[in-house]
Amino acid sequence: TSAERDTYSDRPNRWSGTRWKEFRPTKEMVRNPPTHICHMDNQTLAELAQHGMHAAHTERLLREIMEVDKVTWDKAHDILGEIDVYNERYYWIESLPYRVGITVAFICLIMGYAMVFNK
Repeated sequence: TSAERDTYSDRPNRWSGTRWKEFRPTKEMVRNPPTHICHMDNQTLAELAQHGMHAAHTERLLREIMEVDKVTWDKAHDILGEIDVYNERYYWIESLPYRVGITVAFICLIMGYAMVFNK
């Protein structure tokens, strides 16, 4: 089968073009790949956030808190938790019309079913 490999290696393929030879991962890159969103650099986070990745949005906000308040990443998480609590103070009141609407629709469904199928 080494003859087959030699035959196939002489054929041009889509990976043999010069554009694939421009970048090659180093051993250091392969040894320490990012495993969490906090391991990403700012440029990568910005790109992921532009594509709508929620974790990238959160990480960018954490880094902004770190920069503005001059705190550590762990302390920034605590501050972000305080911001979440503050932002959700009126959540139940703000979502009340939707809750009432869903409840009324469910009651109307039961009453409509009873009116149609009752003898």
